[in-house]
Amino acid sequence: MIVRDWQDVEAKGSGEAEGVSLRWVIAAEDGAPNFAMRVIEVQPGRATPHHQHAWEHEVFVLSGAGAVRGDEGERPLTHGTVVFVAGAELHQFVNTGAEVLRFLCLVPHRSPMTACKTLSEEKPFEWRMLPAGEIIVYPSDADGQVQRKEALVITPEIISSVRSKIQASGRIVVGASRDKPPLGSLGAYLRQKRLAPQLLSYLSAILVTRGSCDYEKEGKRIILKARPASAGGDKEPEQRTQ
Repeated sequence: MIVRDWQDVEAKGSGEAEGVSLRWVIAAEDGAPNFAMRVIEVQPGRATPHHQHAWEHEVFVLSGAGAVRGDEGERPLTHGTVVFVAGAELHQFVNTGAEVLRFLCLVPHRSPMTACKTLSEEKPFEWRMLPAGEIIVYPSDADGQVQRKEALVITPEIISSVRSKIQASGRIVVGASRDKPPLGSLGAYLRQKRLAPQLLSYLSAILVTRGSCDYEKEGKRIILKARPASAGGDKEPEQRTQ
């Protein structure tokens, strides 16, 4: 059993919006196998991002006044209000009062498993995102069957670096070779940063599937292309905050 004061847990910025902080008061490292509990604080006049993602939220308002915005409009929030946000539902929490809006927010440790194929050789794999932003990949075995005995971890640092490089370049070769990625490729860029270029085989397919970028083939080369801002797609940061 773990018993602690919630204020003993360090508050961290959300990384997505000013004036929003969260404390992971119960997390996976505490031995909680299914859900994490966060205390989220929104300063007066501030709001969480207006976004959507695959996982659900269960929310209990502790103090303050505000509103939750979604597809069905805006609903008021006050002490004791309970909110359920389903997976893939647009949502935003807004502080409309003069004091801090503080609420409990629960999220599952695991988002749904997604089936995918690599862009180059069309090898099947499955992936899911964890609350802290890591992507867990289950590759296929020699027989082309997805296995669950071994997993690869794509860190938020790699995800952010790759997305930024694609956007800055506009068009760039993947180059997922571990030892000799082509000059000017994403693989070479990651290797310079001492990150693992071989994970690009999976990450490039995931980003294309999520709409972060487009791709084309030139012989054996896979080229990722930034999408125009007007094209929409996956604009959500990889780390779970709200």
